[in-house]
Amino acid sequence: MRRVFAFVLLLASASVSAFADRAVTLDGNILEKGRYDKKTKEFVTGREKSERRHAIAQFALIETDTGSHLHSADLAARLRAYRYLAARERKKRLVAVLDTAYASLDKALVREVFERAQRDGFGGKKAEKFKKRLEKLEKKTLRTGPRKDKVEKVRKVLDGTATVYTNLLMQRIEADIESERETALVLLRELFRLAPKHAKGLQVLKKVADPKFTLGGPRLWLDWHLDLEPAGVQIGTGSANLSRFRAVWRKDIFEVDAGPVRLFTPVKDTAVIGRCLAWGQLTCKALEQIFKTEKPFRRASKGLAVLLYASQKEYMTTTGTGREVRNPGFLEWTSGHYTPMERLSRFYWHKGRDAERRIARTFVHELTHHWIDELCPRFADSQRRRSGNIPGYWVVEGFATLMEEGRYDLDNGTWNFFDARATSIDTVHALTGTGKLIDWPKLITMTQRHQMTLSSKPGMKMVRRWAMGERNQSLARLYYEQSAAICQFLYHAENGKYRERLADFVVNYYTGRAEKLDAMAAFGLTATELGKRVEQFAKDVADGWRPKARK
Repeated sequence: MRRVFAFVLLLASASVSAFADRAVTLDGNILEKGRYDKKTKEFVTGREKSERRHAIAQFALIETDTGSHLHSADLAARLRAYRYLAARERKKRLVAVLDTAYASLDKALVREVFERAQRDGFGGKKAEKFKKRLEKLEKKTLRTGPRKDKVEKVRKVLDGTATVYTNLLMQRIEADIESERETALVLLRELFRLAPKHAKGLQVLKKVADPKFTLGGPRLWLDWHLDLEPAGVQIGTGSANLSRFRAVWRKDIFEVDAGPVRLFTPVKDTAVIGRCLAWGQLTCKALEQIFKTEKPFRRASKGLAVLLYASQKEYMTTTGTGREVRNPGFLEWTSGHYTPMERLSRFYWHKGRDAERRIARTFVHELTHHWIDELCPRFADSQRRRSGNIPGYWVVEGFATLMEEGRYDLDNGTWNFFDARATSIDTVHALTGTGKLIDWPKLITMTQRHQMTLSSKPGMKMVRRWAMGERNQSLARLYYEQSAAICQFLYHAENGKYRERLADFVVNYYTGRAEKLDAMAAFGLTATELGKRVEQFAKDVADGWRPKARK
């Protein structure tokens, strides 16, 4: 009768409402036997005078009694709601078998069932009452052992609760795979996270996977489809570089094309590839804004060739081009580098603790070198000049470190180059007046060849504001941080007064215009004056100065 009544009422209000047996609030409460009013966007419980209307913003999920989806706040909320529903079902089963577990006289089993039920929400007076019974049982000395028949019955229920959530997911996947395919695929991946060999799930995946996907099986396709395709990532085919790398590096190399970045890698972990590409794309986007010009030069490069290795060991032992690794000791202390002569960036990426934060800094730094070399629109390929014998090398490493110290929001595609806790600013502030800073005129006129003679051995002790404990600084590292502090000043100070001049200075260095690399000619300041301004800037930031928000 109830179904007949529901059907009649549904016909009467089909244009505005759909009946649903349940709705799950954002904080996990489950409301039964209501209806979703499509017109007012409300979930309605009760009838006539007792009717209550609930704003849709309160709910993570609303679905019909068959599990068909009506509304969800977002996909994450929907998954959370399914976990709430699964927890409720597990609790129901566990509470129902508590007395049987108690009668089994297996103390450990009773404790296990009770604690699992508690984790799934069993509480209140009933839980307190049973807890006291359990504690009394645990204190007793029993004359007989556990009752096997009841133990087996309880164990069967426990085993069944392990699949409650995966079974619920599978039901929703089957209900949604036709009408909400993309959502069903996300649920399918969640299913495989919990049960990698789920038979029904594998059958569904086999049916929907793209048969033209050649990199791996359906599971890899699923990750690729969800992680990379939405970002415009495409699998490259037949490029000269791909053939070359396969011949001299590994036959299982494949090419990923994502805008300015062309990734060559044997890595088939889409999470690693996705994060790597996301950092690369956002870095290039930021650089494009800085070096934007009304009359851009057309560059020959079709994209930045980046080699992504499967491990640190592979990164240290192969160049990927058949050439011998000349300095494996250097590579041991890096997670990536750019080689100007080959126009290749090399990295390895892993998922260890805090790995992304550390590796991403290097990735942004080296990709900045690569982008300016190949894609900067302010000079042509024929104008590119690289020399280790001209002054102003500070801008190469300083500007790349400025980019490295920026704050990037990969989810929203935004960035901010100012960070009051930037290491470069902090270091200059800490060493100002100590006599330990590299002499500014010396640093600003130093060539690359001269810079490469600076010691990389830590030996200079210092304490920074934003770092715990004492730090040993090398002269080579100090060069990078002072150079970055110059760029921080030129980019941010005096409302961006020197920002465009900084970009011009970068271009003048990369095009070998030595006559334009003098501080006075470039910025209207002597090297000494520029150094003093940088020191004052670092002090001002430490005292609370912040750049004005740009409109």
